[in-house]
Amino acid sequence: MECTAKSLAEEFVDNLLNEGKKIPCDETLESFKRTEVPVYYDEKLYKRGQAFFNENIYGLMFSKFLGLICVIALPAGLNVLIMTKMSGSDMTAYRRYLATVFHVKTWYDYDFRPGSRLLASIEDVKRKHNAASKQSIRRLKYRFSQMDMALTQFGFMGFGLVRGAMVGIHNPKEEDLKGFIHVWRVLGYILGIEDRFNICRSSVQETREISDILLKKVFTPMFEKPETSLVKMVNYLINGMSAVDPAIDYYLCMTYLQMVLENRGNYRKLENQNYKNISWWVKTKLSILSMIMYCLKFKIIRLYFQYITVFKLWLASAFPVLAYIRFGIKNGHVNFLKIIYRSKKSN
Repeated sequence: MECTAKSLAEEFVDNLLNEGKKIPCDETLESFKRTEVPVYYDEKLYKRGQAFFNENIYGLMFSKFLGLICVIALPAGLNVLIMTKMSGSDMTAYRRYLATVFHVKTWYDYDFRPGSRLLASIEDVKRKHNAASKQSIRRLKYRFSQMDMALTQFGFMGFGLVRGAMVGIHNPKEEDLKGFIHVWRVLGYILGIEDRFNICRSSVQETREISDILLKKVFTPMFEKPETSLVKMVNYLINGMSAVDPAIDYYLCMTYLQMVLENRGNYRKLENQNYKNISWWVKTKLSILSMIMYCLKFKIIRLYFQYITVFKLWLASAFPVLAYIRFGIKNGHVNFLKIIYRSKKSN
């Protein structure tokens, strides 16, 4: 069974990286325009996936943050970010990525109902995606592809699946993982990914194998010698989001990301030399972070960090005091409800 899943995964990845890059994922493709759920949508399974996320919100949010760094590192993503200048400072990165956090949280909290926040959020994301694709075609002669979208999909779910213990997901039930994968399979479908390129499969094992191959074949090599432009964009992301969580910094996040990529629990054993000479303060924070991820195996610890994370998200939405101090009240407040209402009106 495992051998079959692995061979299917290898075949899938080969097709994704070779054929997927040739096929667009924007308004030129009919699949990008769909808003209905796929025939395989299972409401009960989707809700189980949502519940799994909210019960493990600290670890899965952090895994998505690391995944976002990986998405930024993709050549298409990096070039578009540089082109649009939408993340070209700490402040603009803060506004862009906090809105992304709010979007993703919405997808885990609401249902596929006509007029729901979930559908309005997805429409807003697709509208922005399409505008960026048009700008990319005009200025970079590059159209967003199915491969780009599938690799972005990995950024939001991959680490939680293949590096679970390192991001605080310990001994998950098979049905919980099925639900988690189902959430991103359905979201990928509605966001325009064709089923043949959707990395979230009906089988947990096949999805895990695909994610593991992509991690080793696509993402790990990009961080062996990060380009100057990538370091710059990641710094903007981390500096901006430190207004939400002041504990994070560049070397903490990048060193832990490298630990996750290499599947090593100790930074001293990293093969990548870029992260060997970190300060004692970063080493201390790495030890604390590793301890937290280990302790999340205990329900009481998960519950504590669940409340902490929900409170931080509420604060970032209602009264982002650190962002007010750093960026001013106008720039520090990201009015997500306004984004949702604007999306509804545009439909």
